[in-house]
Amino acid sequence: MEIFLPFILLISVCVGVIIAYKFPLFTVFLLFVTGMSIRIFSSTRFFDEEYSLIGLGVRAEDIVMVSMAIAVFIRVFFTNNIKNYLRTTIGKISLFLFLWLMWETIRNITLYGISAPGEFRFRYLILVIPFYVALYFSSEYERKKLVKFLLFASLIFPFLCLPFIGFLKGWVFGANENRLFPADISLGIMYAFLLLFFAMRANYLQWKKILLWLIAIPVFVVLLVDGHRSVWLASGVIIITLIALSEMKVTKYLWMLIPLFLFVIFIASQLGISIFDFIAERTVAFFNPEDDPTATWRLAIWAVQLEKFLSFPFLGEGFGGYWKIYIPELGQELDVSPHSLYVQTLVKTGVIGLGLYLVLVWKSLKQMFDWRKIQDYVLHPEYALVLVGIITIFAGHSYFIAYAFDYYTMFYAGLGFAVVNNAQFSSQTTANLK
Repeated sequence: MEIFLPFILLISVCVGVIIAYKFPLFTVFLLFVTGMSIRIFSSTRFFDEEYSLIGLGVRAEDIVMVSMAIAVFIRVFFTNNIKNYLRTTIGKISLFLFLWLMWETIRNITLYGISAPGEFRFRYLILVIPFYVALYFSSEYERKKLVKFLLFASLIFPFLCLPFIGFLKGWVFGANENRLFPADISLGIMYAFLLLFFAMRANYLQWKKILLWLIAIPVFVVLLVDGHRSVWLASGVIIITLIALSEMKVTKYLWMLIPLFLFVIFIASQLGISIFDFIAERTVAFFNPEDDPTATWRLAIWAVQLEKFLSFPFLGEGFGGYWKIYIPELGQELDVSPHSLYVQTLVKTGVIGLGLYLVLVWKSLKQMFDWRKIQDYVLHPEYALVLVGIITIFAGHSYFIAYAFDYYTMFYAGLGFAVVNNAQFSSQTTANLK
């Protein structure tokens, strides 16, 4: 069987590319089944990270994302989109970033072999998602179907799984080993609730308001009780962003949030959690990280990895070496990622790689802000998608202080990018026709 495995993988990618090109929503569904949904059960003792492993270090979700990447390449370079795409600043920067990441991979193949493309695949292939969404969900109808699926995948489905999670792990609540969901799933739940809220406000989706507030209760309970500080930080960034954009009037929603918060406190108390003591314990890392074991562990890893970065600050060390290194403060050798997108990217791709990525993010944000200035959420049906795209980018990049890329940030940011990207291409096409 192992003899034929490379051939089977090649056939799988070929079939995957056809599916990704012809059936984008089904492709997103496949990625959900092979990758995103499995993460929901990571708190249970039955969770196995090797579940989706096919062989040769390849996972099922890798096949889907490689297929998406090839489909993006086909759409950009073998259709009429290429001229329009490369005219844009985002198109040029994304091409430079892609070429830089490829160089960081190829230059290390002689040193690390298949581990070089393997590490790229493991950490950076996920960047294809927003481009795939922008290019293959080019109409309002297609995007609305994707919105409904994402609401199911990142909000409804996790809560449907809660009874099974409780049965498998035991009905114990709190931080660390007692969490219901991992941080990325909690982040996706928060994004989905925000999209639902703003989509209803803009009449993009028609739901009963009472359903929204009923959904808000379990959402707030999970976000609070699971105690993911990275998600709390992202929540704070979202609130600040919404206030800065004049999308949220504190006085308007305060009277709604206070009783909701009190109700959440009551539910938490029934679960045996003192919310105020719990919050005080979990926020130590923000104000005095030396007194928090997890924060101390992260800081020790960051310090050693940044020393490595200083050896080759501009080019980075490239992919393939992974993260095995001795940590003096911890007195042990570890082989784990630095739990920070910024540290990780500096070490692997240098200042040039991180700089290209941040410029790409900034230009994408600017494009969304420019689009937003001339729109009215009451009039434009997809205003909510762009707004959530903006706040997702801000929130996601605060979350990335402690983690690497996640599926949900890529998808929700991609939705906003898809709206403005296709609006821009439409206006360029109209100008060319004239």
